[in-house]
Amino acid sequence: MYNGEDKYPDKNTLRLSDMFAQYGEKGTIELELEVKVYNINKGHNPELAKKSVTLNGYEEFIAAVRDYEKQGLKREAAITQAVKDCINRNILKDFLETNSSEVINMLLTDWNMDDALRVREEEGILIGEQRGMRIGEQRGMLIGEQRGMRHGMQERAKEIARNMLNKGMDVDTIASITGLFVDDVLRLQNE
Repeated sequence: MYNGEDKYPDKNTLRLSDMFAQYGEKGTIELELEVKVYNINKGHNPELAKKSVTLNGYEEFIAAVRDYEKQGLKREAAITQAVKDCINRNILKDFLETNSSEVINMLLTDWNMDDALRVREEEGILIGEQRGMRIGEQRGMLIGEQRGMRHGMQERAKEIARNMLNKGMDVDTIASITGLFVDDVLRLQNE
């Protein structure tokens, strides 16, 4: 559905193939997608608007916003006045009474592809950073645990070596049993 302000036909067919250069030797299209586009601005495709109270109301609402803008109201004032006007005329009344602030905010927000891509990129970077931090924390904890275990095992080996030295065992045997270097056992002996 089209409701922009540029001139647009009542009905149009968009083809996916029109968006790309043709490839291949024969120039044939292997897959085609066609989309019917209907202009839903007020005065275009009235038979379509008659089939849906909501669509008809939407046409009326957008037309009211544009009329108020043509009368010189700034966009926010035009939207706010159109909401009040449509509620008074019983056009989308229940919806606008419940959701008027969301409707006004949505229509005041200009959407464009560059902003959408920038936001998506920023969100992707943020998600990547968060994942990286989680992985880094997990790896850091694992490495820390491993270092802690190694340190604990080393301290336990030294404790056993001291006990063995106190019992008069020779340095080479202690080093062999505890896995400590002979120099380490000698240092313990000299403490």
